[in-house]
Amino acid sequence: MAKINLREIDEEIRRLQELKAFMADPRNVSLIKRVIAPNGNGSNGHQRVTQQPPIEDDAANNTITPPVPTVRGSLLDAADKARKSFGSNTFTVTDMIQAMEANGFVFQAKDKSIAANGAIKRLVAKGRILRVEEGSAGKPAKYRLL
Repeated sequence: MAKINLREIDEEIRRLQELKAFMADPRNVSLIKRVIAPNGNGSNGHQRVTQQPPIEDDAANNTITPPVPTVRGSLLDAADKARKSFGSNTFTVTDMIQAMEANGFVFQAKDKSIAANGAIKRLVAKGRILRVEEGSAGKPAKYRLL
C-alpha cells in the first residue's frame, strides 16, 4: 500500500487557506487583476480573442474571471485587416501596431513590436505588402500595400 505524505497535504491546505484570506480583501483582487494581465502572459503574441474581455472580479464572491483563451493565427489576420487602412501611404511597424489596436486587437506578446514585425514579414512573404525602405539604427523600415 502506498504511503500518503500527510505533511505535504497539510502544507497545501495551509497555503490554500492563506490564499483564501489574501483574496478576501477586495484590494488584493484589484492587485491580482493588474498583475495577471492579458499581455505578458508568456504567449508568443500570435494569438488573440476577437473581443477579449478584461479580467473581471466579483468582490462579493472573491472570484476572478480570467480572459477567454486566445485563438491561434489571429495576429496575422489583424495585421492583414489593419494594412488596408493605410491605402497608398507608407507605414512602419509602429503605425501597424496603432492600426491593429484601433481595430480592437489586443496583443498577447510582451513586446508588441516583435509580434507586429513578425506579422509584417509574413505579409511581405505572402505578397500583400512591400518593403519600400530598409530600416537602420534609429530609422524604421517602411512598407506599403501592393
